[in-house]
Amino acid sequence: MYLTLSWRNLWRNKKRTLIAAASVFLAVLVAVIMRSMQVGSYAYMISSSVQFYTGYVQVQGNGYWENRSLNNSIILDEQQQGEIAQIPHVTSVVPRLEAFSLVSFGKVTKVAQITGVNPTIENNMTELKKRLVQGRYLTESPDGVLVAQGLADLL
Repeated sequence: MYLTLSWRNLWRNKKRTLIAAASVFLAVLVAVIMRSMQVGSYAYMISSSVQFYTGYVQVQGNGYWENRSLNNSIILDEQQQGEIAQIPHVTSVVPRLEAFSLVSFGKVTKVAQITGVNPTIENNMTELKKRLVQGRYLTESPDGVLVAQGLADLL
């Protein structure tokens, strides 16, 4: 009885019913599209950071996260790198040494991330050489430095 009465009441004013239904449909459609874009953006950000920098696995020394110091970093020799590379689904092993520092010039001081890499292995994973806008990529020389544009402008 209530269902029949409700149904008849809906169609008493067809224009109002159609406007309300269209509004609800449009709101749900916009919400679904926005959520899809949000999920896609998150997936892209994760994929980009994994492909460009960290990979899916990081190997660190015991106690590193309790005291993040260069003294707690590990040095992987070629044998250990080979053992890690043998793990199923591991496509590359890229050793890095990371530190943070304060860089100052005049009265301006900024935080900088310093990353020590093997240029050849690093480029195989990140393809950083292709992404350079200006300058040249690192060589095997131990005194090479690659500086980001923002830090270069500061200096």
